[in-house]
Amino acid sequence: MRWLIPVLLLTAPLQAQSLEGLWQFSSDGRAWQSVRVPSNLHGLVAPKERLILRRTLSVDTDVTGWRTGIVSDAARFFANGVALNDPSSPPTSYDRNHILRIEPDGRRLELRIEFQPYFSHEYGLLRGDPAVGNIEELRDSYTIEQLLVLLLPFVFMLLSFYYAAAFLLFRSERSAIPLALFLMILSIYLLQRSDLKYSLHVDLLQLKRIEYVSLMLLLPTLLLFFHFLFRRRCDLRLRFRRAIRRITSFMAIICSAALVAAAFWILFEDDIRLWDRFNSQIVQPVIWPLLFLVMAVRLIENWRIGRPLIIGILIALTGTLLDIANHQEWINTPPAAPVSLLAFVGGLALSQVEKSVQTRRELSQLNADLERRVDHRTREYKRSLAEIRTLKEQQDGDYYLTSLVLRPLSCRNMTGGNSRMTWSSFTKQKKSFAFRHNRSELGGDINIVETVRLRGREYVAFLNADAMGKSIQGAGGAVVIGTVLGASLSRTKRLPELSALYPEEWLRRCYEDLQNVFYSFNGSMMASAVLGLIDTTAGCLYHWNAEHPPLVLVRAGTADYIHPSGMLYRLGAPLPEQELRVHVCSLRPGDVLYAGTDGRDDLSIDGRIESDSGRFLQIVTEHENSKAELSALVERLETFGALSDDLALLRFAFTGKQRSLPGVLRRQAATLLRERRWKESLPTLESYIELNPSDERSLRVGVRVARRLGHPLAERWHRRLRLRDSTS
Repeated sequence: MRWLIPVLLLTAPLQAQSLEGLWQFSSDGRAWQSVRVPSNLHGLVAPKERLILRRTLSVDTDVTGWRTGIVSDAARFFANGVALNDPSSPPTSYDRNHILRIEPDGRRLELRIEFQPYFSHEYGLLRGDPAVGNIEELRDSYTIEQLLVLLLPFVFMLLSFYYAAAFLLFRSERSAIPLALFLMILSIYLLQRSDLKYSLHVDLLQLKRIEYVSLMLLLPTLLLFFHFLFRRRCDLRLRFRRAIRRITSFMAIICSAALVAAAFWILFEDDIRLWDRFNSQIVQPVIWPLLFLVMAVRLIENWRIGRPLIIGILIALTGTLLDIANHQEWINTPPAAPVSLLAFVGGLALSQVEKSVQTRRELSQLNADLERRVDHRTREYKRSLAEIRTLKEQQDGDYYLTSLVLRPLSCRNMTGGNSRMTWSSFTKQKKSFAFRHNRSELGGDINIVETVRLRGREYVAFLNADAMGKSIQGAGGAVVIGTVLGASLSRTKRLPELSALYPEEWLRRCYEDLQNVFYSFNGSMMASAVLGLIDTTAGCLYHWNAEHPPLVLVRAGTADYIHPSGMLYRLGAPLPEQELRVHVCSLRPGDVLYAGTDGRDDLSIDGRIESDSGRFLQIVTEHENSKAELSALVERLETFGALSDDLALLRFAFTGKQRSLPGVLRRQAATLLRERRWKESLPTLESYIELNPSDERSLRVGVRVARRLGHPLAERWHRRLRLRDSTS
């Protein structure tokens, strides 16, 4: 390193008289023996005894400074018997090179160093280049040497920042983070080897603590780097290799855990001698060799991967092992770790260069056949696009044919009615498409409204249903619903035995038909539905609900749900059979009835599906006050959020007049019953029940009277009562 100083200073080589060679040592200042310095003087005197070194030499008159070399522990320096410093114990510095001003007495100079060992295994003038000369030149050379010492840790620190930034920017190489951590800890440890740390005026205990903590964490972080670098790259198919990998992994975990625990222990323990004893007796002779063995096994397993990096790591490990052996006094060699760490840096650099060269080679190969690849990919893209277009056209054709099948089975956006009731329908499916300039929609929501005559009276039959599934699957379920119900309506018009059924019985027959068909699909196709009959003459609503959103009744400007207690499972649900219950509700002039699928409640608001049943009641109330079309209600609904599902709505407005005849008949029947005129009261009860079928109490009275008389009406009315919801 000495030859670098004149290059940096652009001056002549340093003129100084070296003090390396034979010195005299003594423990009492009387009996003197010769010893070669710099060296570790451990063993020359008993532990904790004072040790004195002296050297007498002839010097030039311009000698004004003394560079002591690396001196450990608390030491006092004398020149011709004059004390040059005032040490303390424990020392305020350690392993330090001192630059002291001296004043020679003529040409004879006697130098003396008195040691009071602090550590029992290492003390004395350990290493360095002790010399005397001009103090200004000595200080300049000392400063340059310390700057050179700082060069390597700063290089490692910059590399640490580089790998940390590379991981944060790209996140592709997971080994970059442990490598950055290892390089940062290594740079901190190497900074502790510079004497410039004493210019920070930090307490010696804290400096020593930083050094030992970083020393404990060096190899665990390096092992972590090895773990990510060589992860899953070794062929472990052989049983022997698997056994070796398990043993070395166990050793690495145990040793690393011990070192990390030691680092935490050092943070809270203030006895430096304990740290030093643990390092010299356990860490360096036991734990580190085991970890070096683990790393050597990893390197051998992955020898063919990144050879420059592996060679650099091997050189660094070898230099570190030599320094450990030198510290344990097994061998006597110059420090090798700093030079070997340069090989590690070179290995990293060459590894990056090799990776860059490989990347450039791959890029050049890609560029060489880029045109061919682009042409090939373009042809593939065009072919795939043509296939997609063909498949899309076929799919849209299937959609269009299905929508044509579904169209006559449902009433999409229609209105109708008579003098006593008006109705309107609205359907909007989520799936819309175009096929050969024909735009249409497809989904599983369906509305059906049809008139049917039962027992000589006209009813409005309606169905609002939602088949399971999206687009084509839901449309298939809607086709099934429309076909089955359409067949039931057609048979009712043709067959007298069906048109003679009561509303409750007809609704049960329709439920059984729908349930049997959907149940045959074994749960792969289900539907929720509400099916009802409206007696426009008597103003009465009959319906059942199969797990469908409830009907909404608007009466006197207030909207509320009709909640039947006998809610059924979905059509086709593979669950135990349920007993059908028909809900019966009387209607008054001005009442409005709404039926709708779950699309009315489930809206997409800010990217989330929110279901709110109260929102629809609010919108219905506002809509009835405005007297607008049903499509306006949907527009109002979409102001709250986008539709997230298919939507089918039905609206019925009952405009019949309130009649006084049912009340007259009821009073007549009550009078006849009080007089026990059973036979005369039965026709009156029958007429009253026909005009007011929702009066379940009168129906029960009629059953008892008909049974007393043995009339067939008893059984018919009893069947009606059994089918009704008891809460109606």
